[in-house]
Amino acid sequence: MANENENPLVNRSQAKSGDSKAEALTITKSELQQLISSAVAAAVGETSKRSEQIVSEGMSELAKAIIEARKPYVDPRAIENEKAMRESMRVVNERMKAQIIASQATCPHLQGSSENSDFTGQLSSIVMHRLDSGVVVGICTNCQLQIFSDDPDVNVQKIFRQKSGNRMSSAGIRTFRDPKAAMSAGRLE
Repeated sequence: MANENENPLVNRSQAKSGDSKAEALTITKSELQQLISSAVAAAVGETSKRSEQIVSEGMSELAKAIIEARKPYVDPRAIENEKAMRESMRVVNERMKAQIIASQATCPHLQGSSENSDFTGQLSSIVMHRLDSGVVVGICTNCQLQIFSDDPDVNVQKIFRQKSGNRMSSAGIRTFRDPKAAMSAGRLE
């Protein structure tokens, strides 16, 4: 093949003779190199596009897995246990509130009238504290009943008239222009 511009696919001598069984393909070395390099480039290009797609999918899956891995594992049994514990605590708190209300209703507010005491005294178990507004707050040491001196209830006033076994504490004394307004403003209700 002296002529490199010659068509490599057709052998001139065989094309002239018309012998279809004996046709041969002739190609130059440079054309063969060009053909191989273009075939390899096409194959590598297809492979690289596919590998890029696989890598990008893998990276997105890896990112999702990392995010999921940062979340702490919560056992479903632990969730059920916490729910049951909350319900149990709610029931216990309701029972305690009912017990406190019942004990406040039956408490004589005398020293030693608790279930834990050996004997009952004649003095009141109310601890009293005078606020700077002039209101006296009393708390029973047995049942934690809170009473206020400005409460018009007759039973509350009766409790305040009993002699207490405790000394009254005081927050100090202040003078107000309108003491009744100061006393009512000091209540949290």
